[in-house]
Amino acid sequence: MRAVNPPIAGCENVTVMLGASQPEYNPLPALALKTQERHVITRWEFSAEEREAIANGADLVLQTLTFGHPFQPVNMQVLDRDDIPNISTT
Repeated sequence: MRAVNPPIAGCENVTVMLGASQPEYNPLPALALKTQERHVITRWEFSAEEREAIANGADLVLQTLTFGHPFQPVNMQVLDRDDIPNISTT
């Protein structure tokens, strides 16, 4: 699985690269919105093998590193590219 840049088409000018200056992590393209909730959106593309594994019952696992801080809410969805919402970037 790989992160797709930009996370949402048409939002290239507000995409940030998370972890770019942290060599212990893979850089992650994300859309960081200036909404009240401070949404951070990433989009992931599965390989053919990963899609087959999921179709055959494999699970998608989300791992988060909290470093002892409170867990942040997350929302995972499966959306067709055409169904990704048009999100205001302001």
